[in-house]
Amino acid sequence: MTVEMGCRCIMQNRENNKVFYGGFFARLAAAWVDALLVACFLLTLRIPVWLTSMGSSYLYQLVLFNFTAWDILLYLLGSAYYIILTYMTGTTLGKRIFSLEVVAADERKLSFWDVLYRETIGKYLSGAFLCIGYIMAGIDKEKRAFHDILCDTRVIYSFGKEPRPESVYGEAENYNRNDSGIYRAADYGYRKPEPPSDTSETDEEKR
Repeated sequence: MTVEMGCRCIMQNRENNKVFYGGFFARLAAAWVDALLVACFLLTLRIPVWLTSMGSSYLYQLVLFNFTAWDILLYLLGSAYYIILTYMTGTTLGKRIFSLEVVAADERKLSFWDVLYRETIGKYLSGAFLCIGYIMAGIDKEKRAFHDILCDTRVIYSFGKEPRPESVYGEAENYNRNDSGIYRAADYGYRKPEPPSDTSETDEEKR
């Protein structure tokens, strides 16, 4: 009964062009999942390197401030997880679990440089001052973190990808897919309501 009522609410909100922004706690949970996956992957690289070099390798020599070449390499590998997945699919494994997706505010496809800036400099600035930039996602009405504001992106729930029933031609279609086969951000619920028109008729005119 609860699931049915939830589905009805979702469909009703879609019809009203309401926006489904990813909530703070959903984004936080997705971030924890992604961080755990990245940490496990990097750990599988750290252990064999540490056992073979025992700290005497050139990888552990300082090359940039207090960072070694090994530290920089691990950072690049961890960042590549977020950059590649977000650019290719619009989401990460953690976000996918919670049906979250990153989209551009103007409904265009995110470029590689947009994603690179968001996932590196943008997220660094969000966490630079006591993670206030991340906490902003729980306050902002559009659930934007600081890096979302910088890059003009939104994190939304991807509710609009359900396939349509087969058409009369026997081919499965999708909701509002354009000629290039790309879903626009509005298909996922990100659409600002249109202003009311001034051509509304009064009850007397209708009669």
